[in-house]
Amino acid sequence: MFIRTFAGLLAAVAAVAIMAGFGLFGATPALADAPDDVSAANAVVQRAIAAAQTGDLARAQREYASYENTWFDIEDGVREQSTSSYRVIEKRMTDVTAALASGDQAKSVAALQALDVEQQHFIKGEPAGPL
Repeated sequence: MFIRTFAGLLAAVAAVAIMAGFGLFGATPALADAPDDVSAANAVVQRAIAAAQTGDLARAQREYASYENTWFDIEDGVREQSTSSYRVIEKRMTDVTAALASGDQAKSVAALQALDVEQQHFIKGEPAGPL
């Protein structure tokens, strides 16, 4: 009886492992996708930079809010691939939030550009910048 129960348990564990390997449980995307995900999200940051450079901070804020929503979906892959890049990107995001909240155009542009630079480092597989 024990052998049958153990064999059944072993088969169930194997089935779960196979399904997880095929992503059937909504597992996080493969690490190779993280740079592509950040690249796609960074297009939104580019739009926020363009808006801030023209003085349209309200639009820059909307674009950045869209980026933040995307970030929540992709941040685990970034963290798994590079904890240092993850930390620096998160810090740059905090800086952007503060700059946009201040209403200062120059600070907002600089903060968004710093976020862009850090994301470019990650996309290219380069080391993270300093915190």
